[in-house]
Amino acid sequence: RWKFYLWKVGYYLSNKLLSPKTMKRVSSPGKYNATLNDYLREVHCACPKCGGNAVITADSKYALPWQPLDVSLICHNCPHREGWPNSSWQSDFVNYNPASGVEPYFGYTLSLQISIKGQSFCVFSPVHAKDIAEYIAATDRPSPANSKWAMVNRLPTWVKLAKNRSVVLRSIEKLTSHAARMA
Repeated sequence: RWKFYLWKVGYYLSNKLLSPKTMKRVSSPGKYNATLNDYLREVHCACPKCGGNAVITADSKYALPWQPLDVSLICHNCPHREGWPNSSWQSDFVNYNPASGVEPYFGYTLSLQISIKGQSFCVFSPVHAKDIAEYIAATDRPSPANSKWAMVNRLPTWVKLAKNRSVVLRSIEKLTSHAARMA
């Protein structure tokens, strides 16, 4: 009798709850092996002169360790330009925490940040926001091969919880619409 019950539960789970109709998978699981450093190539921040949207662009020969080359800050609202390294800010890419609300190059405020349930949530760029939103929206989330440094594994636990999914996705939508208005 218990074997029939187990078979019935397994059948129900495989055909109802875990069917492709009810389970949303991520479109390209390989990109979740991306490190947080991969998103440091384009960072949106507030301009120190006018407060408008500024974009920091950078490149690196290696993903780990991140060693930025050709870093520049360009404001879209005023003629402010800035090169890197900056003598007034000590960059620390190893111990960097995105929840701090500042970008790691110059120490300026990230322009794409929002408070969710009293917690600070920051993204570097609209691409970063899109990738996080796709991962959060998925109910069947792949495990990244690069488990220690993968961007999705560095997300706070409260962001990945199913009970916060709708709130986080709405907030990310607000951030992306804000970024589109600033562009």
